Amino acid sequence: MLGRQDFGETRLDCSASGTALRIAGETFARGIGARAPSMIPIAVPAGATEFSGAVGIDDSAFSENSAGDAAAEFRVLGGSGVLWNSGKIRAGERAKNFSVKIPAGTRRLYLFAACAGAPDFSAPENSVSADSAPENFAPANWVNLGLKFASAENSVSGENSVSAPAEFPVFSAEEFGISPGASADRTTNFRKALAALRSRGGGTLELPRGEYHFFPQNALEMTFWISNHDQREMHRVALPFVDLRNVKIRGNGSVFIFHGGCIAALFMDCENVSLEGVQIDFARPLYSEAKVLGFENGKTLVSIDRAAFPYEIRDGRIVFIGENFPPQTIRSAIAFRRDSKNIVANTSDIPCGNAVEERADGSLALAHDFSRDGDGVRAGDTLTLRSWARPAPACVIYRAKNTTLRDVSIHASFGMTLLAQRSENITFAGTRDAAAKTAGVFPRAATGRIYSASADATHFSNVKGRVVVENAFFETMMDDAINVHSTCLDIAEIVAPDTLRCRYRHEQAIGFELFLPGETLRFIAGTTLENGKTAKVKRVRRISPTEVLIAIDGRVPAEIRVGDAVENADFQPEVVFRGNIVQNNRARGALFTTPRRVLVENNIFRNVAGSAILLAGDAQGWYESGACEDVAIRGNTFENN
Repeated sequence: MLGRQDFGETRLDCSASGTALRIAGETFARGIGARAPSMIPIAVPAGATEFSGAVGIDDSAFSENSAGDAAAEFRVLGGSGVLWNSGKIRAGERAKNFSVKIPAGTRRLYLFAACAGAPDFSAPENSVSADSAPENFAPANWVNLGLKFASAENSVSGENSVSAPAEFPVFSAEEFGISPGASADRTTNFRKALAALRSRGGGTLELPRGEYHFFPQNALEMTFWISNHDQREMHRVALPFVDLRNVKIRGNGSVFIFHGGCIAALFMDCENVSLEGVQIDFARPLYSEAKVLGFENGKTLVSIDRAAFPYEIRDGRIVFIGENFPPQTIRSAIAFRRDSKNIVANTSDIPCGNAVEERADGSLALAHDFSRDGDGVRAGDTLTLRSWARPAPACVIYRAKNTTLRDVSIHASFGMTLLAQRSENITFAGTRDAAAKTAGVFPRAATGRIYSASADATHFSNVKGRVVVENAFFETMMDDAINVHSTCLDIAEIVAPDTLRCRYRHEQAIGFELFLPGETLRFIAGTTLENGKTAKVKRVRRISPTEVLIAIDGRVPAEIRVGDAVENADFQPEVVFRGNIVQNNRARGALFTTPRRVLVENNIFRNVAGSAILLAGDAQGWYESGACEDVAIRGNTFENN
């Protein structure tokens, strides 16, 4: 089943624990047994006008939680907002009925069960552990689910849609109250505009050039797995480009500034959606920066702009804070030269603690002498102080087809700046050459910051079709400019001649759907990374966020052993990385792991801290796929990598 559930298995026609669906002593024959938090996407058939059912906490909560205090909040989501909210429901309460009108153009609804009183994004401990006790995840039942149709002639086959107009409408942002200005939150207005675009079957939203602000209080709360990130219980999505078709957003050079911890833009379950001419930035970035003043008695004296990077001193230790912001402590620092922005030679992530001494003049003394690291940090250099947290990317592309970001620059992020997973055909490009900085990932000059992305600039996990990154400028990221890979699962057990029990191995890459029936599974030798035979997937059963049962057509090959790996051979893209500039960043310039054709052409790789280009197979660490087989590298310039 698609969707996210943080503990155990989502089940049809029984509770999440495998017993009959029972709410307050009443038994229900049909429904979905899930656990909070969870979000389950469902397809809307053509002609459907209403969706109804009932919700409640399964009676198994009383045997799992002796206190009997299990509770959840149920929501039915459309692409742009909440269609129905149950409020808090406790174990023992009777099933609560609902009926919602399905907005025009809706092809997906999302059944969201949130933990009642769940911490929001700002809580530093708000992340998933697959080993948590079941009493932390209330058994949440969706029962008696049904649809109503406009007329008896409507068929339940296909998906609900509106007829695509011969000419898609152009909407002015002012129609929805979207106008530039720092004083107002435009999140709600923007979501209304997206709903209008969905109801019309597509169209263009034209924005006057200016600065627009978005705050997390009015963002859409959702939950879904995100590859290569901390698995937070809740994500706040400011701009949900969800369940859209044939939509274009023209920013005309506008700046979008997002406040607090949120996902700026989510492109999910959509097709032919493009964002053009926009600069994306965050009012308060995840990591903080310190200017080096000098050195004294084994300590480093620094100044920190408290308005740009708010902090508190707690018991002699520094904690960075902000508006709806996960409190951050320091695990390491990256040192940049004052003028060149080069990372100080022969340094990497410099370990340093949080111990500080506040001086009378407002400067701080860090309990680490950075002048002794590598070629020596100097007065005037900048330290990016990192916690290594990855709460969420700035932009996510998930189950989307034909997504384009053109002349889009991303200047900060709470993880990677652009993360794409299980999607098809993605373009991230500038219309002019890379030096013009119309597209890419780099600090916005107006902020005075040194670092940009908190992790990779662009990251493509389990994507198929064609990935094009072209004419983009990448600078001072905390990781790669581009990383392309599939995801491996290791084989934990051969449970039947045709069935494998496989495990997600890296804690930041769990849960999301890697295989669906009919897709192609490839075996990989775990120790040598050699590609093996392929097979068609027959059935998939996800039994937890970290384990899945996969049945294939035919028998598991005789040579396959526990400890080998599997990957989805269909979700591996052709890649074009052309005409880009990559400079002054931590880690690598470009990292590719795909057997399909890769073209790396006419790029500049300058002062990259690691390999300019890395071709990597990995089925033992990050479990990021097997072989590269067809790579062309030509016409590139390599400087001081």
